[in-house]
Amino acid sequence: MATFSRLLDDPKYSDLEIVCDGHVFRVHRNVVCSQSRVLERECDGNFQEANSRRIEHTVFDAYAVDRMLQFLYREDYVLSTELVGAAVPDQTCQTTNDAPPDAERNMEIDDRGSADGLCMDLSPFSCHVYVYAIADYYEIPALQALALQKFAWERSKIEGVSPLELLQIASVMYTNTNSDASRLRGQLLSMAYEHPGASFNNEHFLSHIQQRPELQAFCADLLAHSAQKFQAKRSELRTLNRQLNNDLTAAQDKAKKLKSDLKKADARVSDLKARNR
Repeated sequence: MATFSRLLDDPKYSDLEIVCDGHVFRVHRNVVCSQSRVLERECDGNFQEANSRRIEHTVFDAYAVDRMLQFLYREDYVLSTELVGAAVPDQTCQTTNDAPPDAERNMEIDDRGSADGLCMDLSPFSCHVYVYAIADYYEIPALQALALQKFAWERSKIEGVSPLELLQIASVMYTNTNSDASRLRGQLLSMAYEHPGASFNNEHFLSHIQQRPELQAFCADLLAHSAQKFQAKRSELRTLNRQLNNDLTAAQDKAKKLKSDLKKADARVSDLKARNR
């Protein structure tokens, strides 16, 4: 894999181009197609890409594509504001498009771009969600597992989260993944549950999840997750209460026995005193 890592930065012998957001990624079919069944089908089947050796990718942005390629060549990826792979401007692109790609538009909560919306830089959590989603799109399960692992690691580091960040992550996740991503969604649901000040107890958060269609599934899942947590806590308290009652009963029985033993001891002392007179 070290050899593959060098190839990512050196497109000299590349034989496939992936075009996205005005950038061309020059890659090697034997590297990428061997790890993605979708890329394999596009390059080997009766598709235009098989003849042109050029894939036009429009689903996710160039950063998601770049991180996917990082993984295919290096078994890891880093989050960076720069494209890490050997991407070059697409010379065939005659016009510039300042509109965000579909994936990025999907994460915007306020279409007006106001201060109340989510027109902000993507959080690391959202970036990992996009990596998970593109891994699912290209059928790369090992990359999905890594993105989930990195999301969980990011979650383990945070001490707090803002309502806007939670909404952004939820919008990105529920727009770009389906119910099969239950483990990834579970990480987000736990994060929201663990920070009620940014979720349940925040009017801005509650207002948005009620208004935005793409957040309705998140709202339903969050309610179900919270109910499950509540039931688990309730069951835990019941178990604890039973244990306390059992301990109390045992302590009372022990106290009765000690009281009985004390009476017997007093009786023996009285008997001994009577004999010594």
